[in-house]
Amino acid sequence: MGIYHAGFVIFVLCLISLIYNREWFFYLSIFFIPFSNTAVLNIGANSISLPFLLVVVNFIYYMLRIGFRLGIGYNKSAKWAYLHVFLIFMVVNLSALMPFYIDGDLLVLDRYNYLVTYAPPIPLKPSMQYITQLIYFQVGLWFATYLMGEITTMAKWLRVVKFLLASGVFISLWGLFEFSSYYIGVEFPVFHSYVYRDWE
Repeated sequence: MGIYHAGFVIFVLCLISLIYNREWFFYLSIFFIPFSNTAVLNIGANSISLPFLLVVVNFIYYMLRIGFRLGIGYNKSAKWAYLHVFLIFMVVNLSALMPFYIDGDLLVLDRYNYLVTYAPPIPLKPSMQYITQLIYFQVGLWFATYLMGEITTMAKWLRVVKFLLASGVFISLWGLFEFSSYYIGVEFPVFHSYVYRDWE
């Protein structure tokens, strides 16, 4: 198991903020949502991303809060939003069952094939890939539901938007640096990415 130094350091600093300032941890979780390629742990050929770990920590904190309060807090003014999220949850979960009851009777394009320019048709059958994608979607859906209960004032909504915009600007500038480094001859810091190791 390898540790990605940049992601690991950021994750530890976020945990420290959780201990000393819960509100700052909340906003840092929002800020690092676009950092999908910033991994913390590398297990085999798979990595665990920083946003996923921060959402998991938020989930654990939320569950502990429910346990101590013996109740689920929610934003009553967002009841219609909760309804729409629940409908999305049901539609996606029913769709995820489709490979199980079709079981190869339908051909789909294999977009995960090693051939980039051509996706051959393959029978749609159950696979672990559909389960993991469903889990990631459900985690994201839970986080959206959590945000609806956590953000109760317009001022907090504005702060969340500002953190997301700041994160988007940073990611864009970092992408521009990565793009420019090729042309100016600067070695781009990849922080021991397993993707680069697999291509060697």
